[in-house]
Amino acid sequence: MLPIDSLKFQFDGMFEIPGVRRDASALAVHADTGHLWTITDDKVRLVEFTNRGEFVREVKLNGIDDAEGLSYVDGNRFLIAEEKRMRITLVNVPPDVTKLKVDGPSIDIEVKSKKNKGLEGVSYDPKTDTLFTVREGKPPTVFRVYSMQDSEHRRTEEWSIDLDGFDDLSDTFFDPATGWLWLLSHESQIAAAFDPQGARVTEVILKKGHHGLLEDVEQAEGIARDKQGMLYICSEPNHIYRFRPSCQRRSLV
Repeated sequence: MLPIDSLKFQFDGMFEIPGVRRDASALAVHADTGHLWTITDDKVRLVEFTNRGEFVREVKLNGIDDAEGLSYVDGNRFLIAEEKRMRITLVNVPPDVTKLKVDGPSIDIEVKSKKNKGLEGVSYDPKTDTLFTVREGKPPTVFRVYSMQDSEHRRTEEWSIDLDGFDDLSDTFFDPATGWLWLLSHESQIAAAFDPQGARVTEVILKKGHHGLLEDVEQAEGIARDKQGMLYICSEPNHIYRFRPSCQRRSLV
């Protein structure tokens, strides 16, 4: 586990997502390559790129609608959350593929949602086989799906967590280095991490003047961290903001 002091963050640069002009709606980091991935909700596709903004590839997806959440699982597998369907699908993305029919196993979150207030993010804890997903609003809600890969024993529950200061939820990320769950709000312009007991342990204010930001982070839709501890925020339509733990030196790029 990382000490709390190491999770105070400073702005470290930003770049445009290569090959994306609009509708970047989520963010994931591939644990093995360190590459970032985003998914677009209009003309659904995955885009892979480096943490310095260099284009790697695009994968067009058939069978997914209104994609709003993306999470890396293992190998070449990702989870994709669909807002309106309230559905999460496990997708295998082989190396070098550029088109993909999505027909993997899926999980439906059996709760009511208001129009355009459905699932907005998904994340996964491989150690406990727990899936986390968030409903955008009315009210903002965190769901935990236990035994994700064991359909016989799988169960879903709402996590009663203090979301004071969160007007909505736009993404989530489980950090295996700390065991903490990050939650993101684009309306409140905040990202915060919560420990397994639900206590808020650190936060990043996504407004000009905080953490060295020179401008507000508008429409924050995705969040992820890499193995080096860097925090990334995906801002719609097509920007990545990078934050480093304050104990690290500032990047030269």
